[in-house]
Amino acid sequence: MGAWSIATAPSAQALSSYGEINDWPTYYEVPPFPAVQWQYDTTFYSRLEAWIRFFYVNTPYNWVTPAQICGYGAYVNKPGYHGSGRAFDLSRIYLHVDGLWERVFNGRYDEWRSLTGSALTVTRKRYFACAASIHYHFRNVLTYLYNTDHWNHIHIDNGVSGAGNSYFVTSSGAQVEFVRAALNYVWGYPVAINQSWDSTVDYYVRLALVRSGGAGPLTTQSYWQRFCQSTTRFGTGKQAY
Repeated sequence: MGAWSIATAPSAQALSSYGEINDWPTYYEVPPFPAVQWQYDTTFYSRLEAWIRFFYVNTPYNWVTPAQICGYGAYVNKPGYHGSGRAFDLSRIYLHVDGLWERVFNGRYDEWRSLTGSALTVTRKRYFACAASIHYHFRNVLTYLYNTDHWNHIHIDNGVSGAGNSYFVTSSGAQVEFVRAALNYVWGYPVAINQSWDSTVDYYVRLALVRSGGAGPLTTQSYWQRFCQSTTRFGTGKQAY
């Protein structure tokens, strides 16, 4: 992601505690998976709420609340954005689908990477669809592609994007890697998955954008947001392109 500044950790008392994100209860991703309150910087928490609302309206109509969010937490007493309450580690999302609980996002690549056939295809497509919804809102997003430390969660922080939505830069290896994976696993284009930006990736991005209603450079924020939104909708089955 390029150079990250080291955030100064506030005291825990300076943060706000929440047991939900936009009224979706949060649970700790460690057995027995208890309901939990985590501590957040309030601006970052507001960005998480905006992301959840976006995710909900851009996923299928039969994915409905009540919901559950599982993760490894936000504030941790250490340097960096977790130490500022400005980072969150997401592992799973559950919603009701046709009246039954269903895991609609599974961030546990360490568990599902050995799947085969349609189970792998659907799980991976939903993974990158959800990642796309997060990338829309946050500049720093780390998936299992980044390193093995992220095989069991997606890391989210607003260290660069702050109170606003994200934007794309070709120098961000994590963003480029996400784009390549989305093109491959959601859009079906044959691109290698690595951290290098080139004309081939740009070509397939523009094809995907044409399918979703308009094409332009991904470094223009509106086209980046279109790519992320349409990837979310396409990857979850909300809309075909």
